[in-house]
Amino acid sequence: MPRAPKSRNGCITCRRKRLKCDEAKPSCERCTNSRTPCEGYRKREFQWRFIEQQPLAKSPSARSSSSDGSALHSAFASAARVFEGLHATPSMTETLDNLDAEGSSTFSPRSEHSSTVSVSARLPGLTTSDSSPTSQRNTGPESESESALAAVDYLYSLSDADIPGTSTQYITGEQVDEAITVPMLPTTQHESSYDVEDLAICEQLLGPSILVEPSLDISSPDALMLRYNQDTCGILSLKDGPRENPWRTLIGPLSSSSLAVRCALSSMAASHGSYDNPSLRLSSINGRSQSIKALLTEIDDFRLVPALATSLVIAFAEGWEEPINSTHHLRGARGLVRDFMQDRSAVAKLQDQTTDSKALRYLCNTFVYMDVISRLTSLEESNTSYEAIVSATNLPTRGLMEVDPLLGCASSLFPMIARVANVVQKVRKGSSISLTLISEAGQLQEQLQQWAVPNAAVFQTFEDSTSQVRHAVITADALRYAALLYLHQAVPEILSEPDAAKSLARKVLVRLATVPSTSRALNTHIFPLLIASCEVTDREDRDWVKDRWLSMAARLKVRNVDSCWRIVQEVWGRRDQQRGECPPSCSHTLGFEFKVGCKLHWLGAMMDMQWEVFAG
Repeated sequence: MPRAPKSRNGCITCRRKRLKCDEAKPSCERCTNSRTPCEGYRKREFQWRFIEQQPLAKSPSARSSSSDGSALHSAFASAARVFEGLHATPSMTETLDNLDAEGSSTFSPRSEHSSTVSVSARLPGLTTSDSSPTSQRNTGPESESESALAAVDYLYSLSDADIPGTSTQYITGEQVDEAITVPMLPTTQHESSYDVEDLAICEQLLGPSILVEPSLDISSPDALMLRYNQDTCGILSLKDGPRENPWRTLIGPLSSSSLAVRCALSSMAASHGSYDNPSLRLSSINGRSQSIKALLTEIDDFRLVPALATSLVIAFAEGWEEPINSTHHLRGARGLVRDFMQDRSAVAKLQDQTTDSKALRYLCNTFVYMDVISRLTSLEESNTSYEAIVSATNLPTRGLMEVDPLLGCASSLFPMIARVANVVQKVRKGSSISLTLISEAGQLQEQLQQWAVPNAAVFQTFEDSTSQVRHAVITADALRYAALLYLHQAVPEILSEPDAAKSLARKVLVRLATVPSTSRALNTHIFPLLIASCEVTDREDRDWVKDRWLSMAARLKVRNVDSCWRIVQEVWGRRDQQRGECPPSCSHTLGFEFKVGCKLHWLGAMMDMQWEVFAG
């Protein structure tokens, strides 16, 4: 005859005497019949917590079927999931732990060598920081004299299991029973009926929305993906309607099938969140390392969309954190896009309406945006054909053009901006401006002046009420004048007017001023605002410029915006000092002091700071 399961719901008196309790409420009949004072019933409150150690082993007598906390644990796990479909995949923590645990086999000398060959062929520029395994870890406080570079290298070698707080584990129902003992809610024999006092006590003990919105550690994988979905996606697009932000509709779902993408998105979300919570910076650095390792393990089942998404996401995360261009990972993305564009059959499939084709079109446009913007401040050359990429990925749909979330209405303008960057790089690297370069700059100037701003009527309207197509059109025109200003500062010989720079800067700022600070178009205003702000001398105009920079910083919450604002302030200080020291007779020569390469130009100030800011 099978043994009856042991009940844990008896009164305290019967349980202490190890007697079977009839569990009658409010006091058991066994105690009443024996004239023994019944001490009532144990009252319990279930909760969850984060622990850094491995889960406690279950006792031999523990039975999961009788656990009151198992259902609650399942509810918490379900509430924490962000994207639809993630319930079919293992948790992020378990997957990362398995990745690190299998390091000896996955990254063995043989497999590491083969992966390196594949990466060199398929992912140019993609590397991961190598670290020799150690048998012991230094758990004491770090010395202040340690090199910052060594600390960063050490962080790259860490896994989630090594960083306190990044591994999220849950308490089982049996552990809750043994660890937490609180009063149980008073009940009657008819447990379905409660009076007002019962409901009030329930609300006090459980608190509001305990199952709807569990408290997650801000550095946990689920919390970072939630932050990405709710906050980070919004600053990466000109439009953020329910179905029109590809970072949420196309890139986010890739995380369910690619660990590399999931780690990269978590890293980007941590980088974004570290603006308000500096402790997340560690999670961002570690997430990038984990993403690269995961991408190496996925190389045998190579897919272009996750690989390109991973490279671009990591480049964004690095560009937001440090005033240094993330050209390293852009170099890898550049190789992927170049190889793809050489495959004509693959390019022809770009216009398919499959999810992969839509994601690939958007990622190619994102690469154009990031690569062109990064080259405006870097010296790295590129022979990428941006015209071919833009023409292949921006064809009309049902007679209307779609406003790209980053390129906006200026998709055909960005190849010209890339050529402006080429001219600037030649000026910065050369000692003098050749006639050939002047001729090239003159032709480019004419093309920029002839470029027509698209009509808003040819574009699809936005679902997002905070932004309009008109704002994207105005932004495109501001970018055109910003490119002309940058070209003039590099080769001042192409313009004869003495105040040409101030006039062009004024046109840029007038257009930016017509876009309200509440519009998402501000997400792409960093470069035009940077180059035009430095030319402002009027105090009232400088006050407006300051307010706009502060509005952008509060909206985007990324450090490269703060870095650009610091550069503008430095340029203002240098130019004001120069004007104070220069007599009126030499004021006409100041224009040439503001050209590219001089200390009064914003590039000169940036170089003196040893920065290379990503202005996007």
